[in-house]
Amino acid sequence: MTRRVLVDGRTEGPGEHMVSFLAAGGCAALSALVYAGAMTYTLAHHRHWDVPAALFVSVSFALIALLSSVPHLVAEATVNTGSAFPRALMWGTGLTLAVLQVVAAVMGDARFSMCALIGAVTVPAVACFGEMAAYALAEA
Repeated sequence: MTRRVLVDGRTEGPGEHMVSFLAAGGCAALSALVYAGAMTYTLAHHRHWDVPAALFVSVSFALIALLSSVPHLVAEATVNTGSAFPRALMWGTGLTLAVLQVVAAVMGDARFSMCALIGAVTVPAVACFGEMAAYALAEA
């Protein structure tokens, strides 16, 4: 196991990056869970969907948000940073789902609510934590 000496004299091994990767991945999963809850609430209470249907759609959107970061993680793990497509896919998916959350909250006779704000903030957070996980993976 090789240890790298940092500028301030501390040493750093591969274990630190794995902890960072797991923490960022866990935070991305928790953000996706919060997004699924906010979107379920928006669809069930503002759009008057049945709760099972709203939950299914929300969990599907959360999984799409999580899975959109996989190509970026693979590209960073294989040191293939020449293409910007995986990163653009991840951020584009997050922003599209955030806009979808806001549109679902304010469309028709509904009003903008706190659950719309929470959902619109947490789905780009999945991309943020995906970016942090990719950075930790690239540094390991």
